[in-house]
Amino acid sequence: MKSKLLSIVFAAVLLIAPNFVWAKPVNPNSDEDVAELKADAESGDRGAQYELSMVYTFRQDSASALKWLTTSAENGFGKAQYTLGHLYYTGSSTVKEDYEQAIKWLEASKETVYKGAKVDELIASAKQKLEDQKNAAVAKKKAAEEAKKKAVVEAARKAKEAAEASKRAVEEAIAASLKAAHNAAAALQTAAVPAEKTAESAAGETKSLFQKIKDKILSYFN
Repeated sequence: MKSKLLSIVFAAVLLIAPNFVWAKPVNPNSDEDVAELKADAESGDRGAQYELSMVYTFRQDSASALKWLTTSAENGFGKAQYTLGHLYYTGSSTVKEDYEQAIKWLEASKETVYKGAKVDELIASAKQKLEDQKNAAVAKKKAAEEAKKKAVVEAARKAKEAAEASKRAVEEAIAASLKAAHNAAAALQTAAVPAEKTAESAAGETKSLFQKIKDKILSYFN
């Protein structure tokens, strides 16, 4: 009977051991107490690891607090798992909101004897927030793709307009050059006609003068 009773007590101890803190009260301002607690934590005591994370939280050493809280949670300490899950759910100056991690640790805590407050509601809320994040990410990606497409279309339109404007400028330049060449040729032709007439007139006058001289000379011999 005594052996049976001891077996029952031993089984009960094993059942609650994963979430039982085997540590005396610790004064977070006492370096001696903290050193003793840290020694237990480093030896693998999951409860001591959790308590040490609380001490570092009190001391505002967020990095060390997160380190030991995570270690305790990874070692299966339900209270640490719940606390870590809640931390990822709410976010802090040290930890960004991470609903996947929140769900992971909150669900893990449910597998232990520790039952955190409103754990099911927190898990449901985290799942909904995670779904909202995914939907927002999909919408953001779609909007970015649409914006990219619009930018490509707009760039193509502007390039086409620039090409057409360049083509028109070239055509106008060619037309202006042809017109200028035509006007220059017409001007040369117009200038050549009076010059030709002047030359003919001068030649006629010269011929008439020579004829008069010739007639004058001949008149002396008659």
